[in-house]
Amino acid sequence: MADWQYVPNPTGGFLGLWWHFKTWNDCTVYLQLEQGNLCLKIAVENSVNQSVRRNQWCARIMEEAKAQGRSEIVKPSRFGKGRYMTAAIVPSKDWLGADDAVLNEEAVVKRLRDYERFLDSCL
Repeated sequence: MADWQYVPNPTGGFLGLWWHFKTWNDCTVYLQLEQGNLCLKIAVENSVNQSVRRNQWCARIMEEAKAQGRSEIVKPSRFGKGRYMTAAIVPSKDWLGADDAVLNEEAVVKRLRDYERFLDSCL
């Protein structure tokens, strides 16, 4: 199930889409379109373990990305804190295409499905 919703934040908020929810350890991991980027996210219930779990999930993603030769998957410039956190990012040009390119819907859907499989390979 995918869900578009407004996400309020201190910088003004954005419209986001999240989907492909999976369980990893005691957390939920998923994909989210956020301000153009495709984000690999983690939701952590236990506030004591939030940063630890985020760092572990990021390390797992980056390990798998390196093993698969996926240099487009990068760490965020800074980690956020809270229950819902971004562990890795795929810039829009890598999943959506260049800003000046004609949108190829079929190719975009294929790439998004590929990132679903990538997330699964991290589990």
